[in-house]
Amino acid sequence: MLLIKQKYLPYRIAFFSVGATLLVKLGLEHLTGITSSFSLWLIAIAISTWYGSIISGLTSVFLAALASHYFFTNPSSTLNSLEFVLFVIEGLLISALTANFQSSKQQSDTDKTEAQINLKDLLQSQRSLRQGEELYRTLTQNLPNGVVFLFDRDMRFMGAEGTELQIFGLPKEEFQGKTLHETVLPETYELIEPAYRSTLQGTPMCIEIPYNNQVYLVQTFPVKDENSKILTGLAIFQNVTNRKQAEAKIIKLNQALNRRVKELQTLLEVIPTGIGIAEDPECRTIRANPALAKLLGIPIDANASLSAPNDERPTNFKVYQSGRELAPEELAMQYATTHGVEILDSEIEVVRNDGVRINLSQYAAPLFDEDGKVRGCVSVFLDITQRNQAERKLQAARDQLQTVLEAVPGIVSWVSSDLCYLGVNKHLADSFNLSPEAFVGQDIGFLASGNGFREFVQNFFAGDQSEALYELKSISADRSYLIVAQKYDQNKAAFLIGIDITEQKRVEEELRQKTEELAEINRVKDEFVAVLSHELRTPMHNLHGWAQLLLTESEMDEALKIEGLETIERNAHLQVRLIDDLLDLARMQKGEMNLEIEPVDLASVIRSAADTIRLSAQTKGIQIQLHLDTGVSNVLGDAIRLQQVVWNLLSNAIKFSSKNQSVEVRLEQVESQAQITVIDQGRGIEAEFIPFVFERFSQRDASTTRSAGGLGLGLAIAHYIVQLHNGNITAASAGFGKGSTFTVRLPIVTMTKQLSNDELVLGELLHGNKEIAQLENLCILVVDDDADARMLMQTVLQSAAADVLVAASVKEALALLEQQSPALVISDISMPDEDGFTLIRQVRSRTIEQGGQIPAIALTAFAGAENEQRILKAGFQLFIAKPIKPMELVDKIIEVLKI
Repeated sequence: MLLIKQKYLPYRIAFFSVGATLLVKLGLEHLTGITSSFSLWLIAIAISTWYGSIISGLTSVFLAALASHYFFTNPSSTLNSLEFVLFVIEGLLISALTANFQSSKQQSDTDKTEAQINLKDLLQSQRSLRQGEELYRTLTQNLPNGVVFLFDRDMRFMGAEGTELQIFGLPKEEFQGKTLHETVLPETYELIEPAYRSTLQGTPMCIEIPYNNQVYLVQTFPVKDENSKILTGLAIFQNVTNRKQAEAKIIKLNQALNRRVKELQTLLEVIPTGIGIAEDPECRTIRANPALAKLLGIPIDANASLSAPNDERPTNFKVYQSGRELAPEELAMQYATTHGVEILDSEIEVVRNDGVRINLSQYAAPLFDEDGKVRGCVSVFLDITQRNQAERKLQAARDQLQTVLEAVPGIVSWVSSDLCYLGVNKHLADSFNLSPEAFVGQDIGFLASGNGFREFVQNFFAGDQSEALYELKSISADRSYLIVAQKYDQNKAAFLIGIDITEQKRVEEELRQKTEELAEINRVKDEFVAVLSHELRTPMHNLHGWAQLLLTESEMDEALKIEGLETIERNAHLQVRLIDDLLDLARMQKGEMNLEIEPVDLASVIRSAADTIRLSAQTKGIQIQLHLDTGVSNVLGDAIRLQQVVWNLLSNAIKFSSKNQSVEVRLEQVESQAQITVIDQGRGIEAEFIPFVFERFSQRDASTTRSAGGLGLGLAIAHYIVQLHNGNITAASAGFGKGSTFTVRLPIVTMTKQLSNDELVLGELLHGNKEIAQLENLCILVVDDDADARMLMQTVLQSAAADVLVAASVKEALALLEQQSPALVISDISMPDEDGFTLIRQVRSRTIEQGGQIPAIALTAFAGAENEQRILKAGFQLFIAKPIKPMELVDKIIEVLKI
């Protein structure tokens, strides 16, 4: 429609302009009565031609001529006809001139527009050129491991850019204007010049050249103008040394890979182990190596997959596991690829159509591609048919052997040469509360070490003997066994039969101990009898001799008589002391040494003992020096027995002191104890004899050449009396000839003081010594955070002749258990930080050697059946609720220790 409108537009313009002019002329003629000339028609023609075209102008001339002839021209007038003709000619000229003028104007506008477009294109071309130059410069300046040269037709360098401008040993500025021949070495020039020359002739070249131990890729291109005329040449040098080295490595790797592939292929063909490879994730196609094909009974090129298409699936075998036929998706390779997991040591049975049954141990692992997706699977099949048959036969033999060995008394095991159990009988397994199967494959030292058993078996296998005997002490079971070892299976294994000789060893040990005890008793008896005979006969000799002299010598000098009587009195007193010591010894052995308990002033006791023995001291010229602190509080005890202790210590000090020496006695209070110290300057005590100084009949020198008399009972009696008073006595000496120091410590007790929350009654403390003395030589550990409770427990137990260790906390108690081995532990339950339950758990976690089974009594104020059950379940043997009486505590201890 638009094209049609464009076609008729010139005619419309012509009709419109002529019509408008006609209306104007008619209007003027009507208004003025004057007929206008042809000038108005010329204007219309010019307008039509200008806004239309030459066609529009010609049409306007034609239409104006018709209108003038019809409306305004007189046909009879020659003048009008001439004017009409002239009008037509003028109209045609005006139309032509107007059309020509319009065409020139349009051509001028067109030229102007084209000039503007060309200018824009020129500016765009300049921008593109600049961008191209910038891109070229950027590319050349950052060309990796390379450089770009621009050269003219004389091979003269016009420019250079790149990262390896020093390729020819010249800076960038020195390349300008130099020819290729002037720049490079002759041998290099001979390699590069053909490429440059070929490029200047219009043929690009690409060559590799060696230069300075490097390899460069040289590419040359001709640079042409718009007429394809060659202006210059472009050469690109790139260092490809690393790439060439990498290519060489890749070639070597490929060669090595090819060798490995061939080696692997050869291995798959000759290895006696079956191998299957699936190259698809569904395992529809499985390639089998010759060993696997032989096991399955299929051709080597056949598909071994039971999940293959029906026309490819093998039908001559089936796969079973635990007596059930496996579906294709349950097979190890299919399962591994489906779930992306490895299958290890899956035992299957292949049943072939020819009746052959093969036991296989299968291992399968999925194969993954670069994206981590499963692409296939590889599987290894080990023929374990013979192994299973051998294992079944071996198991049958073992079952028979086990039946026989169960009937054998004692412990029996059979072990391999690598020191692992092959089996044990039920007696041995039961002794460790394990099943016989738990021993199989275990090292023979896995339950106990350090008893020499493993070393014995190891040496037995290493030696040449086929039989051996070994005595084994089982620490955990406290049993003794005589191990009879016998090798078998070409010395690769051995039977170990253990005969229980515990009772025999116990009887032997008892006999040995009894023999030693009897020998010691006889020795001590002989020494004691010899000493007693000497000590009794010597004063008796003096008594009898002086008595005879006094009876027969009537004229004896008076002074001599007095001296004789004093000798008789002194020896008689000595006899009394010997008899008293023997009586005290008897009381000590029977536990019948009773004490009269009352508050005792130790200062008075020491003075009385010193006064009693002062005469003996003066005889030897020995001075007794007393340093007594009268502010020391009283102790609770028997004054006579305490005086006997001090007398024995002073007598001992005077006996072993030389003439004209001194003996010092000190009394002082040390914390809550009264301390008596007796110091002499006499013979002293050797270090090795100090631990035995308080033992009965203990004398450093019991020979007939000894320098001091006595039965060796004084210090033992003193030690016993001090223990009855809940105190302790110690001896110290710097060595022989450097004197001795004896120290007695007794607890200070205030009668009006509330002794402890335990409400123990001191009035019963030392009553009934006969029964209490049954704890003699027992070491008891007392654990309580309350100081008063500890002191009372210590007082009660020491009064019963027990050795007492005290600890204020669980930590202190455990430290003491590391150093000593008490016979009993008495512990409070409620203590800060760590209570009695913590202590018993720590003790019971130890081995027997570390005191893990030591008896324990819980002493607490928290009574009730529930607490008692909890305490007994924790590991205590007895529960005692506070308060408790001393004799009741002693009875409970005797009950627990079964003494």
